Amino acid sequence: MEFKELAAAQQAAKQGNAEAQCCLGDFYSSGLGVLQNDLMAAHWYRLAAQQGNPTALYKLGQVYEQGRGVSQDSNQALECYRLAAERGHAEAAYGLAIRYDTGNGVTQDEQQSAHWYMKAATLGHADAAYTLALMYDMGRGVKQDYTQATNWYRKAADLNHPEAPYNLGLMYYNGKGVALDNRQALFWYRQAAEKNHLEAQFLLSAMYALGQGVPQDDMQAYVWGSLAAIGFPDAAKIRDNAASKLDSASLEKAKHLVTSYAEAYQVS
Repeated sequence: MEFKELAAAQQAAKQGNAEAQCCLGDFYSSGLGVLQNDLMAAHWYRLAAQQGNPTALYKLGQVYEQGRGVSQDSNQALECYRLAAERGHAEAAYGLAIRYDTGNGVTQDEQQSAHWYMKAATLGHADAAYTLALMYDMGRGVKQDYTQATNWYRKAADLNHPEAPYNLGLMYYNGKGVALDNRQALFWYRQAAEKNHLEAQFLLSAMYALGQGVPQDDMQAYVWGSLAAIGFPDAAKIRDNAASKLDSASLEKAKHLVTSYAEAYQVS
């Protein structure tokens, strides 16, 4: 239940509703509808956290980390984040993973880092899923496992992580964790290219030029080579080679497609 009205949140909070208490903490933290008051924000977050509310635990962790309305206490912040993560708060789990990954406030521990990335990824955190895929890909904090890497790249891609489709394309192109499949590689490169991923645009142009996973197509090679060349100079060679094979009408059409794609995919 979401409490959008201050009066409703106040009434429910006083009756012990944890979500309302957390919401009331937000009102005091932001100063929305009430005089901004870090002490009161911490008070209501604490009451909700004592009931195990994961969002309140996470926000109380932030309060302790920043020293807002309480004395700054990194250990207390860490414990709040841990409790929130254990209760299913994805951002708390991801934050813990980063801490163990970098050694920020804790002893660096790649296995603990992988554990919390896994927790956050399972809860639908895109960055966690992508980072976990990288860890399986490289064998960092976990046993190297290309199949698991591919699975988590796909999960991250499904969660709209901008880098994941490119990495998934590489897995299919190189046959790592999956059977080598140029058509699947082309599909995922295209997904990444449409997110303005320069390397994916370059590889996509090369595959169209060579006819890998798709019928050879100089127009598409020209288009994607042109887009990639904006920030990936090697793509200019593919673009220019493709242009030399197109007649004037086809080349003009290809140039219009470059403009259209650039606008659609926000290429700058």
